[in-house]
Amino acid sequence: MWHWHGDWDGGDWLGMVVMMALVWTPLLLVALAILRGPRRHSDSERRSEERESAEEVARRAYANGEIDRERFLEVMSDLREHPASPRG
Repeated sequence: MWHWHGDWDGGDWLGMVVMMALVWTPLLLVALAILRGPRRHSDSERRSEERESAEEVARRAYANGEIDRERFLEVMSDLREHPASPRG
């Protein structure tokens, strides 16, 4: 009496599970991507920003007369030869 589509034997239930997975998986992945928000800077970009920031500090100290030209060039050379290690 209640068998609208036939009996649920054999592979009928497996087909339903596969079809539900095909619908729900992309929806969940999109929702997860939206909830996580935009991707943050990569490690190499972050290190580059840190190096630029350190260089800016050195430039400012040199401009204010806090360090002399020789020390400024030494600091800049060191910053360019040895990029900042990732913090964490």
